[in-house]
Amino acid sequence: MKKQLLLLLTLLLSASFPVFAASDEVGVYILIFFVSIIGIAIFFLPTIIAFKRSHRNRWIIFLLNIFGATIILWIIALVWSLNKIDDPVKGGKQIDGQPGDRVL
Repeated sequence: MKKQLLLLLTLLLSASFPVFAASDEVGVYILIFFVSIIGIAIFFLPTIIAFKRSHRNRWIIFLLNIFGATIILWIIALVWSLNKIDDPVKGGKQIDGQPGDRVL
């Protein structure tokens, strides 16, 4: 069954990528590896954004991202990581920052 799925995947990829036209299984494994890495990066995008922006709730966003493996909670975590909650223009309170805090 595994060989049949691998053969089917190779045949599907051979139409789009001529590199996989031969029955080279290593190429398929490399493609699966890179697609998996990109998928993991997209899944952890809210956490990556929160840590890059030094969001003060970044650990909560990280936990929500890990334990809330649904699309709705992922969107909530993404919006929350992009939100600047201590911005007085958006209705938040002005909080004096610590030395070394990032502005963005």
